[in-house]
Amino acid sequence: MSVFSVFRLLLLFTVPITDVQRKSPTVSQISVVENRPYTFSCLTSPPGRPDATVEWYRDPGSGPEVELTGANTVVEPSGTLSATRSTLSYTATNRDTGYQIYCKAYNIDSSTTHTGSKTTVIGVQCKYTCIS
Repeated sequence: MSVFSVFRLLLLFTVPITDVQRKSPTVSQISVVENRPYTFSCLTSPPGRPDATVEWYRDPGSGPEVELTGANTVVEPSGTLSATRSTLSYTATNRDTGYQIYCKAYNIDSSTTHTGSKTTVIGVQCKYTCIS
C-alpha cells in the first residue's frame, strides 16, 4: 500500500504600484462656483497587489497640506492584480483660490508614495456675493 501526501503551497506576492494619475479634471487649472461640489479622480497604475491606498490633499501654498476626507475608492480588478480609482467630491469656498488639490497613493510601503498631478483652483466664482 502506498501513501500519498498532498501538499498545498500558497504563494502570496506583492506588486508595487508605479504611478497614480489624475483622471479628472483633465486640466491643471480650474475655476469653480462657490459652494457647488466639483469632482476630482485619480487612478493608480495597474497592476498592484495589495490594493492601493489613495489619500487626497489640499495645499494652500503657504503652510502645511491638509488631508481631505470623504473620497470614494473602488478597486478595478485585472486578473489577480488591480488598479485603484478614487473619486473626491470637493466643495470650494471663496477662500480656496490658489489652493491645489491632489491625490497620493501607495500599496506596500507608505514611505513610497506616488503623487498625482496637482490641480490649481485659480478662481472661485461667487454664487451670489462673496464676502472675504
